[in-house]
Amino acid sequence: MTIKAWADPAIPGRGAPITRRSQRGAMVAVAFGAALWGVVPLLFLAARAHRDGTVFTGADGPFSADQLQYLAWIRDASRHVLASDLFTFHGGGHVLLHPMFALSGLLVRLGVPIQAAYLVWLPVATAILVVGALGYVRRTLPSGSWQQPAALALALLFATPTLLVASRLPAGAVRAYAQDATGELFTSGELVGYFPAAIAIGLMALYFLALEGVTDSVRWKRAAFVAAALGLLVAWLHPWQGAVVAVATCAFAAWTRRRRPVVRLAIPLAGTAAPLVYFAVLARLDAGWRISAAPGRGLSAAALAAVALAIGPLAVPACAGLRMRPVTTRDRLLWLWPAATLVVYTVGPPYAGRALPGVSIPLAVLAIRGCRRLAPTLAALGVAVLVFPGMVSGANSLRTAYRRPAAGYELTTAQQHLLHRLGAIPAEGGALAPPPLAGAVPAFSGRAVWAGHLTWTPAFYRRERVVQALYGGTLSPAAGQRAVRSTGARFVVSDCSTAARFRDYLPARTEVAAREGCVTLYRLP
Repeated sequence: MTIKAWADPAIPGRGAPITRRSQRGAMVAVAFGAALWGVVPLLFLAARAHRDGTVFTGADGPFSADQLQYLAWIRDASRHVLASDLFTFHGGGHVLLHPMFALSGLLVRLGVPIQAAYLVWLPVATAILVVGALGYVRRTLPSGSWQQPAALALALLFATPTLLVASRLPAGAVRAYAQDATGELFTSGELVGYFPAAIAIGLMALYFLALEGVTDSVRWKRAAFVAAALGLLVAWLHPWQGAVVAVATCAFAAWTRRRRPVVRLAIPLAGTAAPLVYFAVLARLDAGWRISAAPGRGLSAAALAAVALAIGPLAVPACAGLRMRPVTTRDRLLWLWPAATLVVYTVGPPYAGRALPGVSIPLAVLAIRGCRRLAPTLAALGVAVLVFPGMVSGANSLRTAYRRPAAGYELTTAQQHLLHRLGAIPAEGGALAPPPLAGAVPAFSGRAVWAGHLTWTPAFYRRERVVQALYGGTLSPAAGQRAVRSTGARFVVSDCSTAARFRDYLPARTEVAAREGCVTLYRLP
């Protein structure tokens, strides 16, 4: 028994029919695949830590420092509600109010381990991401054919096959940008550690669905306030996606031109803009946020070429879906979502590459519309080409990251105990620690660290060289002592990899505050 296409004149023909059971099974399989992508890396790292007798830090993303940064905010929020930058001694005040980290901080305050307080968001992020993408696909494509399952697979699991090419490019800007872009475009990849982004993407899809009701529904007030709440959460959780939503809403208002819908759109736009203004004020007034807002590599021809290389396999068939004139609000918003993403990426704030996650959802719908006349077998083959090679390559890249020695995914029990001892000492002051242990100091002790995160530590590379010279024992005793004093640290941590000469760099009257095996905590005079 087949099911009928949705009777909407703006939606293209349904193509070859399939049974309701087949369609539902295909969608469940896609959702299960997305969930597995978030769960399997977590289980792997937890099992490895159990096997090796180490402590899983809670970080499982390809760049573990990001999750350690989230954990640091959670630790600070557990004590002050508002979090601060703990990756430098002069990181500003307690100014960050983030809904996820504040709630996780409350769990920590109630006695929940900090890793669990963050990882509890994995099922929430998975559910919202899948529901948002599924709802968007079902509203923009007809049921009863292969179109909806294929679009959902591309929306959630598109992992560009050009990742295989990017990894073989000569070392340089294009290769670096291409590898970054391919990771950003893999929507389900956000479930590996980046839960704020995953939740924001799912809410984005629901926002655009709600925005449709603002202009088309007689109950526009309810739709406007629902969209405002969704836009506020999107921008508050992950401001890059909030910027995309704001740009798309403004563009839609300009496109509409009718006075009444434009006035209605002011409500969701205001909700979205509020967190963006908040983050902009933080970047101007708080020392820690000024560090993170410093310009990165900037946009260049290499960055644009890399994005074109990464997104091309999905963007080319999506262009075929643009042949239909966008008459309805739904179709206009479908066009504006990827366009707004490109605008934010090209002219947006530092690290605007974070605007790319989620754009595979509208591009998937456009691509399926453009290829709607394909036979189901050819469509399945096309989806497989756009999903599996890139996913295999991405899995290998993640496995390589996990195999890096001292990558920040695990602590020894001695390191964990010593960091807890460091946090229990009543005296104030920050700590100096070797990498990657330095990245875990704020999360597991609640103290600031002199150098620990690329984005949130000022002059990070200069400080990193100083730390490497100190813990590697390559300085003279006098130069080492001057370097230690210049950091302003009150405590110093050494571990098993620290050079024996490091002890000569510590000032006279330095006390051993705690020792766990070869891990030592010093209190400076």
